[in-house]
Amino acid sequence: MKRWNLKSMMLVLMALLFVSCSEKREPISAEDVERLYSSGVVLIVNRYFYSLELENGVEFYFTGFDQEGNLDLKANIDEVSPTGCTGTGFFITADGQIATNSHVAYPDIDEKKVWAYIHTQGTAIKKLCNDHLRKYGDQISEEDQELLQNLITGSDYLSHADGTLTLHSMIGIAYNNTFIDNVSELYPCVGIKDSKKTDLAIIQLKSKQTPADRFVFNVELPTRPDGTIMPDKDGKPTVIDELPIGTPLYMLGFNSSFSIGNTKEGIKAQLTQGDVSQSVDDIEFMYTIPSLQGSSGSPVLNEYGDLVGVNHAGWVTTQNFNYGIRVKHLRELFHQTVD
Repeated sequence: MKRWNLKSMMLVLMALLFVSCSEKREPISAEDVERLYSSGVVLIVNRYFYSLELENGVEFYFTGFDQEGNLDLKANIDEVSPTGCTGTGFFITADGQIATNSHVAYPDIDEKKVWAYIHTQGTAIKKLCNDHLRKYGDQISEEDQELLQNLITGSDYLSHADGTLTLHSMIGIAYNNTFIDNVSELYPCVGIKDSKKTDLAIIQLKSKQTPADRFVFNVELPTRPDGTIMPDKDGKPTVIDELPIGTPLYMLGFNSSFSIGNTKEGIKAQLTQGDVSQSVDDIEFMYTIPSLQGSSGSPVLNEYGDLVGVNHAGWVTTQNFNYGIRVKHLRELFHQTVD
């Protein structure tokens, strides 16, 4: 049996001590979070509209429902003025991929509600024309009667029409700590993939190149052989899925988009702090980080600087309780193959 001498045992103990010390992690300060990671956060501006192509080839364009529940339908694409929404995103690859919320990159509209509106309008127009013919039939010229009959035929088609609803987005981003005067100065992006279930999306710069001076957040999950999480060997942030109540958190985002973030030194993301207040479920967790509209898609970090979630919704009656999507769902979307 091989005997261990004192020197050998000391070397083994020192090696074990070194491994133990190398894995010990110290919390990061708010100042360091802002200094190290804010360059990787971007302001997203999405200008969009919808098109509705009927089965007969006729196409309408609109931006959404107004406060009265009506669609401002346009027959010519040049007549529609895109509406807009803003949010936050953050770089996750060197080739310009950016994580954000699905509702920022792919604004949703209730398709059933759209078709119900079209069918209702068709029925209403048909009834109006028929009533007009019955009431004033003898007084209407043949030309006007023909016009009314054509309207009845067309509205009858609308009352049960079907077709394709399409979102048309023009997505652009502004880098943190830069000057932006108008939307033409935004860097163009395209949507790659999204998940409505988890409200996550990935967009990409058309240049497919993340600027060298921009931080790239780590979405991967480095583990030991036994499956437990370990710090990345290069010291980069890692991801942790366990979030006990009380876990300190940081968030970097553009609250109120340009309103709050616009400074004399350019647009700047704000760092806000809080802690985990509720686990909720396998998709969401709740925290006490305050946020405003525009912070959707912001990265949420733990006290070690690990990416743990993506901000996506707030409690309707307060700005101090908000929800994040667990980062494992972003990881799943990141690895999802695009059809």
